[in-house]
Amino acid sequence: MTVSAITMILCATVPSALAQTSDEQAVRNTVDRLLVALGNGDLDALPSMFTTDANVGIVRMREGAWTTSTQSFEDWFNAAKASDRSIFHEPVEKISIHVESGHLALVRAETTIVVDGEIRANNTDYFTLVREQDVWKFMHASYITLRATPD
Repeated sequence: MTVSAITMILCATVPSALAQTSDEQAVRNTVDRLLVALGNGDLDALPSMFTTDANVGIVRMREGAWTTSTQSFEDWFNAAKASDRSIFHEPVEKISIHVESGHLALVRAETTIVVDGEIRANNTDYFTLVREQDVWKFMHASYITLRATPD
């Protein structure tokens, strides 16, 4: 096989390998809706995005020590509603979506937390979504937050 034939085969197959499936796009849309609702403080939009038994895991550095917590979505949601939250944007810088059999999705998203135009933190979000009655919902959401350091 000649180099030009190999190049033609690679050029023909790479775009299709990089194209998102409809399931991957639907999962991405669900992740984007979550991040926008969180950032805008629209917490009432969240319960319909999560399964009834969903949980949230958080890993972060606080006062020089790593802390971890896991709680039910309901407990996390009630605590979030009771807290004084800033409006922020969380643009996705890089995302990886894996869909299995059209019913389970695993997502890794690298994001930046921007408040008042200033980068405050970098997150890596991990989500497990399931399809329930043709709607993608979060079964698990976890993230690690690293405070942005000044340049």
